[in-house]
Amino acid sequence: MRAALEAQRNKTDRADALGIVHIMRTGWFRRAHIKSAACYRLRLLLTHRHNLKRKFLDLENAIRHSLKVFAIRLNRVGRGCFAQAVREAVAGDALVAELIDAMLNARAALWKEYCRLHDLVVRPVAGQALCRRFMQIPGVGPVAALSFMTAVNDPTRFKRSRDVAAYFGLTSRPWQSGTSVDVQGADQQGRRRRRASGAL
Repeated sequence: MRAALEAQRNKTDRADALGIVHIMRTGWFRRAHIKSAACYRLRLLLTHRHNLKRKFLDLENAIRHSLKVFAIRLNRVGRGCFAQAVREAVAGDALVAELIDAMLNARAALWKEYCRLHDLVVRPVAGQALCRRFMQIPGVGPVAALSFMTAVNDPTRFKRSRDVAAYFGLTSRPWQSGTSVDVQGADQQGRRRRRASGAL
């Protein structure tokens, strides 16, 4: 759309509006799928949950890195015993203990809100029959099931099942670009093996 509008002689808002009308009239466009409002809400929930978890892990790693300066290394400490182990390790230094206590309080607040958002993720998954079917696959949990369901949103917009893999960035067929790029997809490699063995 941008390239077509820049080809016009006059670049004004009125000319741009007229150019968009001509493009829609001639059918020189490709339809784009717009996800439902409920899907956007679930995607926002997944995004915020991921952001809180990332900040929580960053804060925890910052605490571990701060303790390395004083030759304190926490090995095999679970998440539930982490705060107690850190406080015991820095109990002899008043200033460091005060600083670490503030960091641990912030960590506890992040973990509490993260658990709250995780419960909000598990709740719609329990009510979706499709998500429960996804979770029957080994290794697929509620987050992966909900992420896949909201990413696809409407399965009827894909003509073939291999189009879903291409939508997520997976290559099912060979993709070549000049002499520098030559990606052989799984389908093509399997066909070559069968042809070599005489199956085709």
